[in-house]
Amino acid sequence: MLILKKTEVFRSRLSGLALLSTCLLVLIEQLSSSLPWLSYLAVVSALLYVGLEWKHNVLMAKCLVVLTALLMASAWLLIDEPLQLFLEGVGLGAFFMTFFCALSFLRGAAENSDQIRRAGLHLLAQPPAWRYLALTFGANLFGLIISFGSLNLLGAMVLRAESEVTRGNPDAGSHARSRRGILAILRGFSMVPAWSPLSIAVPMVLLSQPGLTWQTLVPWALLIAVVLMLLGWAEDKLQPTLPMPASGILSTHERWSVHLPLLTLILLIFVLAITAENVLQIRLVVSVMLVCPLVAMSWMLFQALYSSANHSHRFAQAVTQHVMVTMPGCRVELTVLFTAACLGVFVQYALPPGLINQLLEQLNISAQWLPPAAFLLIVLLAHLAINPMMSTFILSAAIPSGETLGISSLSLALAYLVGWGVGVGSSQFTIANLVMAGLTGKPSRLIAYQWNLRYTLAAMLLMCIVLYVIA
Repeated sequence: MLILKKTEVFRSRLSGLALLSTCLLVLIEQLSSSLPWLSYLAVVSALLYVGLEWKHNVLMAKCLVVLTALLMASAWLLIDEPLQLFLEGVGLGAFFMTFFCALSFLRGAAENSDQIRRAGLHLLAQPPAWRYLALTFGANLFGLIISFGSLNLLGAMVLRAESEVTRGNPDAGSHARSRRGILAILRGFSMVPAWSPLSIAVPMVLLSQPGLTWQTLVPWALLIAVVLMLLGWAEDKLQPTLPMPASGILSTHERWSVHLPLLTLILLIFVLAITAENVLQIRLVVSVMLVCPLVAMSWMLFQALYSSANHSHRFAQAVTQHVMVTMPGCRVELTVLFTAACLGVFVQYALPPGLINQLLEQLNISAQWLPPAAFLLIVLLAHLAINPMMSTFILSAAIPSGETLGISSLSLALAYLVGWGVGVGSSQFTIANLVMAGLTGKPSRLIAYQWNLRYTLAAMLLMCIVLYVIA
């Protein structure tokens, strides 16, 4: 028994080191064009991490690894340059793993932040007329930094606050208020990948549209994300007005200024990332990978200075815990990212050039219909338990750029991003809905197909029209 325990500890540490090595090698290789051999070492480290986490991964992730391995093996028979495909696919997988880990540092720092908790409490204490808007935009803002932690934080606050104001005796009105609060959070959070450069979605989509820059894409994507969040508010307004209990709503002494530190942090990350992009002449995605860990560790150091006498030990402990335990523990997300990149590169190599154009000609369909079709396909595949991250990358690899098809590259990029966002919020199989199901004690299919169905259908219809027009 003791030997097994020691073996597991060794495996866990080796896994953490493999992931850390992958991240460092990828980052150094991206910053130095004169050291391309580092990418080969990153490929080895990434494969080692995936292999070490195989036993502890969920069935879905294991199936993706097996499928990827089989397709990569078949490439030696089907494709002229199988080694190039293998190195490019695994290398891109290592790159996306590094980006995810860089952003996870912010979540690690925010988890222990009292400022985040106070800001969430202030959103929850807004008057009924503004509560939905406060929660949905707050969930979007918090999601930039703490990702799925925003669902747990705000969702738990909604349920706890409703229990407090009803004195632990919930009625039909209480259940309805909780449902509407949960939906506001879910809809706001799901729009984070639809526009944020701090999510993996934006850099992933930009790879598929070479002529498109983030300066063009992000403002449009943010505008559409805001429109969809307002659509959710409009749908909420159609619900009957609910009387508040005699004990009133949750109270707080906080003011709107409580959100300034979080807004300042987000602004600081963007400013530093853009500065690094221009000074170092690197892509924005690489500058974000560089800036986020530095900002997060500065935040951790600040927390350590004000919470403990043993500053250096507390800081080192926090960083070590995140690097060696928290990051490697995100095995499902990292495996999905890794396999999505490999499968996407395989699709690019395997599909005959011009296949999409030939299909459009044979079916006599305008390429203008492709963005709405891609959007709908990503959303529908999410309802078949295919992660939007996976379907987005494979579709963006399979479909040529907008310039090649003679339509707006912006429309295709928006189709991928918004399809990802709507898919995350509407499918019973996504982590977002599963987190909310765990908090509420309700089945995820109830949240997806009863609570959220009307909004989902309205969002799908609206976006099909918008994407067709932009194309």
